[in-house]
Parts: sequence; C-alpha cells; structure tokens
Amino acid sequence: AWQSLRYGFLPTQNFELELGICWRKAVAQSRDLGYQSGDYVTNGVPYLYGQASYDTMNGAARLAYGRLIIHALTKIPAEAMVTTLSRRGVRSDYIHWPSAIAAFLKSTAWIPASAGDDFEGLTLGQCWLGSRSDIPRFVPRPERMVRELIENNRYLQEMLSGKLNVPAWSDPKSAPRRIAALGELLERGISEAFLDDFRKAYREAWTEYAQLDLRPALPSTLVIPKDTIDGLTAVTLHKSA
Repeated sequence: AWQSLRYGFLPTQNFELELGICWRKAVAQSRDLGYQSGDYVTNGVPYLYGQASYDTMNGAARLAYGRLIIHALTKIPAEAMVTTLSRRGVRSDYIHWPSAIAAFLKSTAWIPASAGDDFEGLTLGQCWLGSRSDIPRFVPRPERMVRELIENNRYLQEMLSGKLNVPAWSDPKSAPRRIAALGELLERGISEAFLDDFRKAYREAWTEYAQLDLRPALPSTLVIPKDTIDGLTAVTLHKSA
C-alpha cells in the first residue's frame, strides 16, 4: 500500500485529508521501499493542525498561522520532521520519508515577510539565517518579530539549518545558493538605490565560491548580472547538454 501511495496509484486516503497535497508530493520524491513484499508500518505521520486548509486562509489568518508555526518550531522535536516506515522480520528495513510537517514547511510560503501591509509569505528557500548586518537590505526577509525570535533562539536556528536546510548568509558554503538567489532577485527587480549593495554581495559570493575546496555544481539554469548601457541587466544562462 505504501508503495502504491508513493507512486500515486492510490486515491487520497482519509488520513491525508489533514495533511494537504504537499506530503504526497514529497513522498513521491523520496526513497522507495527496500522490499516489495512484507508489511511496512509507521507510528504516524506528524502534521500541523490546519496545514491542509492553508491555501483557503485569508491574509490575516496566514499571518497568524505563520507566527504560530515559528513559535511552535521552538518546541517541536526534530523527530517530527521525519516519517519512519519499518519492516520487521529477518530482513528488517527502515525508510525515512519527510513528515507532513516538513513537507508543508518546505513547500509553502508560510513565513511572514516584512514588506507591505497585505500578507506576503516567504518560503524557506527564500530565507537566510544571519543578523540584520549580515544579510543585504535588498534581500527579502521575515518580519521583525520572526527575525528576532530566530536570532535569540538557538534551538530554532538549529532546526531551521539542520532539519529544514535554511543556509546562513555569511557561511562560505552557502556561496553557490547565494549566487543563484542573487541572480533571481535581480531578475525580479532591485531598486537602483541598492545596486551597489547587490554588486558587493555578488562579488563576495563568487569569491567565496572560488575559495571552496569542493565546489558544488551551480544550477543548470543560472541568472547572472550584465552591465549594459541601460544599467545592470539580468541574463539567463542555460547549461548545454
């Protein structure tokens, strides 16, 4: 049954109604079962109450929900980010899939942002760990209350970095992600007042990338800045096959 669920052969199960569609999508990209026969069992799929209804919430509700989540993450155990399936017997096996909590947090723009009166949410992929002085002013950031909670709570920092893969802006190992993120920000538009800050951050990211002992490959599609007569322009590069 679990394998059929992973491959999408099963219709939505009753227990999935509380999880939302994000968990099934995350499971589809996870490791397959080690054995085709034998029963795999789990103690449950951890989820956040209300996460399946997030898409139907209005702005005020999403703001409140995002604030509740960030506070909850100071208490939620790290184990709640994983769903473990186990197969007992002579050939035992353990499979670790994302929990519904992890699937929701990684796929949804739930983090309240600081800009604008209307609710604007950021995904974890758009967020960075670091102090106000570390992260350039043109980079979107969570609202002040969320930032201060993260900066002052070590457990929350470890949860975000260790279990949810949120990088630190000042960590040299985050240079490849910064290079990609900065290009995407330029493509979306950066105020002329911040272009010098952008150039500085972009140079630093490439310098730190070049100094890495093991340099991971950059994305196959990468947006880079180019100086033209009209100013700084975003150019998209596609890696040839």
